[in-house]
Amino acid sequence: MYYDVIEETPAYTWDTLLSNIGGSLGLFIGVSLVSILEVLEFLWDVCRISLRRCRKTSRLEALPKDEVNNIPSS
Repeated sequence: MYYDVIEETPAYTWDTLLSNIGGSLGLFIGVSLVSILEVLEFLWDVCRISLRRCRKTSRLEALPKDEVNNIPSS
């Protein structure tokens, strides 16, 4: 009689599985942190630009009309 002995071995050990999960979580948390920082930088830029425009228009409203036309563009 002829038969084969089949032996199963796990593809991952517990150490490898936990290492892979930890590495993936670290990657996702790092990407999330970078995304949050990019959103904060974008909001900072939008606020800065809108404040500049607001200040520029308030200065133009304070000037007489004949001086508004003589302002050099920068």
